[in-house]
Amino acid sequence: MSKRKNEKLYNYLLLFLILYGVTLFIWPMALFGLGMSLSAPYPHTYDTSRDLLVKILFTYPLGVLFAIFYCGISYENGRYKAPYWVVHVPLLWPVSWIIVEYLGLKFSF
Repeated sequence: MSKRKNEKLYNYLLLFLILYGVTLFIWPMALFGLGMSLSAPYPHTYDTSRDLLVKILFTYPLGVLFAIFYCGISYENGRYKAPYWVVHVPLLWPVSWIIVEYLGLKFSF
């Protein structure tokens, strides 16, 4: 059994990347549900926030795939500090979703 170069980082990356991979299986269902909710009647004051929410959800796999490939390549090349930061890039999508949802409800945009 071979010993990994940085076992703590390997386990950390593995945990997060498996969680992000699972969210990629849920993503099509969430996108379908959002598409169905867009056909529901709603006031036109929420058009901007709805459009932003669709764009945020639609581009989520880009962040996940970037994190998976960049962290894997960096780990194999022996760079151990960058993956600690890059593995959290997909968390920007839920944070931006929450901010847009909050501001859309608060300021009706």
